Amino acid sequence: MPIRDNTKIWNFYAPVYDKFMISNKSAYDEIYKKVRKVIQNKKVLELACGTGLIANHTAEVSKSYIATDFSENMLFQAEKHKNTGKLRYMKADASHLPFENHSFDVVIIANALHVIPNPEKVLSEIARVLKTGGILIAPNFIHENLTGKALLMSKMLTMAGIAFETKWNADEYVQFLKDNRFQVKKKTVLKASIPLMYTESAYRFAGGNVCISDEERISFSCAEVFDRLRGWCDDCGFCMESVNSCNRTGRRNYGKMGICSGGSRFHDWYFFPAGS
Repeated sequence: MPIRDNTKIWNFYAPVYDKFMISNKSAYDEIYKKVRKVIQNKKVLELACGTGLIANHTAEVSKSYIATDFSENMLFQAEKHKNTGKLRYMKADASHLPFENHSFDVVIIANALHVIPNPEKVLSEIARVLKTGGILIAPNFIHENLTGKALLMSKMLTMAGIAFETKWNADEYVQFLKDNRFQVKKKTVLKASIPLMYTESAYRFAGGNVCISDEERISFSCAEVFDRLRGWCDDCGFCMESVNSCNRTGRRNYGKMGICSGGSRFHDWYFFPAGS
């Protein structure tokens, strides 16, 4: 069963969608800059890509980029502006993705979670296809003390048949991601027709939380280790003491690998080889 039986609505609006989004150009320009920094040389999956605004502005810096939507007309419009061989468009249901586990470094879903009846299912699928250490980029409209043009825009979208299944404010949206085991690492609210919160999140695996990937552990500085552990672990004393020691001595002199407990969770993380 598809995310929502409103394919006809999105197919209908596909030819004029980009014109509607002109009012959000400055916000999306900022999103393009942020996305390009994250996806360089990464395998990327985008869900609910619409007319390909993000994909067509960023895919060229990725290693590979698959952009999906369940509206054929949206994909038709997106293909018109495709500008790199690294990018592939395909039809897919975000709640039942046709990809193997741990396939992508980055997953993007922009301004879609709020119109999906079962966003928890979509986040579950995203967690499944993300590689360990992968990043979810999920910009989303937020509804917080809407007045004037923003309130009018929200009402107009509803009247046009684009139902807002959920109207989160900023704190509620971050909590929603957290409740679904996504730790928000970066967030900022961008000015748009309706305020838009840009987020980058990391998934907290139920059975363990790999904080530093095997590739990163050699090159990371003490400060970068601290920043990663601070966001991904639960700030347990063992992790933080190890990193603070690293900051004091400048030496990453830990054992090779270990498991520590943070609060009620257990999470795996890489230690740096002694003397490195």
